[in-house]
Amino acid sequence: MVHTHNMNTRNTKRPSVPGSRKAEGAKNPRVSRVQLNICTYNVRTLKDPEKEKELEQELIGFKWDIIGLSETRKKGEQLKQLQSGHVLYTIGENESVGGVGFLVNKNIKDRVIEYKGESSRVTSLTLKVNSKYQLQVIQVYAPTSSHNDEEVEELYEEIGKSMEKNKSQYKIVMGDFNAKVGQHHQSDGATVGKFGLGERNERGTRLMQFAKSKGLKIGNTFYRKRKIRKWTWISPNGETRNEIDYILANKNMIQNVNVIKRVNIGSDHIMVRSKIKMNTRLERMKMMRPKGMKVNINALKQRENEFQLELQNRFEALQEEDSVEEMALNITKTIKECAMETAGKEERRREEKLKQETKNC
Repeated sequence: MVHTHNMNTRNTKRPSVPGSRKAEGAKNPRVSRVQLNICTYNVRTLKDPEKEKELEQELIGFKWDIIGLSETRKKGEQLKQLQSGHVLYTIGENESVGGVGFLVNKNIKDRVIEYKGESSRVTSLTLKVNSKYQLQVIQVYAPTSSHNDEEVEELYEEIGKSMEKNKSQYKIVMGDFNAKVGQHHQSDGATVGKFGLGERNERGTRLMQFAKSKGLKIGNTFYRKRKIRKWTWISPNGETRNEIDYILANKNMIQNVNVIKRVNIGSDHIMVRSKIKMNTRLERMKMMRPKGMKVNINALKQRENEFQLELQNRFEALQEEDSVEEMALNITKTIKECAMETAGKEERRREEKLKQETKNC
């Protein structure tokens, strides 16, 4: 059963997102760059109130904005504000196993539009980035190896439906996937980076396939770290260490991924933190790129001197951008616009349906 909580913030003054231009005192009210620290952590249990307090204490002095929680072991659906001012949302079926949720920093709690509990294994929240853009964060707790493949397939179907129903432009899927992605394979494309840990297993292959189908990148695998800074789970006897907790995202917005050992409430998992940067201005530029029009090349060749002169004038007026990607998009856009203005678009000739021989009959 799906439960939805909408936080009414119509009459509430919303604080700035930490790291945004607005938070830094910029006069422009349209926030174009937003940075967040988003984490995932299998806590093993938050059933007792003492565990909640312990987690709050561990987070003092630690930089975070949203923490996705797995294995909360809290029954039912709960949304509450903690003594610290942070907001805790959880959903689960019972207190013995499973359960997922979020801990949202008090500084951005009023930017959360919706908490949506899909099940005891999948939940999501929607965050307002600015007036035009939203971010969906999905927290996952995947079945362990003792569960059959059908349950794993049901999980990915559930995640996929949650992504499809939510129209946010930015997507993050994270949590305890109980899967080992391991090293990059040739068929992975841009989904997996070169710095995964260990060997891939079948569940890792399934995670990679899902990520590829949804246009997500597995963030952990793109950053070179020492092995001791890669693993996220340790076996009870301390002999086995695996990387099974991941943060996936679209839009190339992950800047870094680290394991955080300083936050410890007795779990056999380690928290994973990602630095997220959303450049909404860049997204708008991509949407504005001219599509479906071809420049009249023959006319452009005939007006080559005119085109070069116009291009030179436009380049002189071109402003420098903060990122290489922004600058490249601006240059490409300028060249295409200038060529179109100089030569016009290519005229498409309609193919005659009847051949000339047929007409002559």
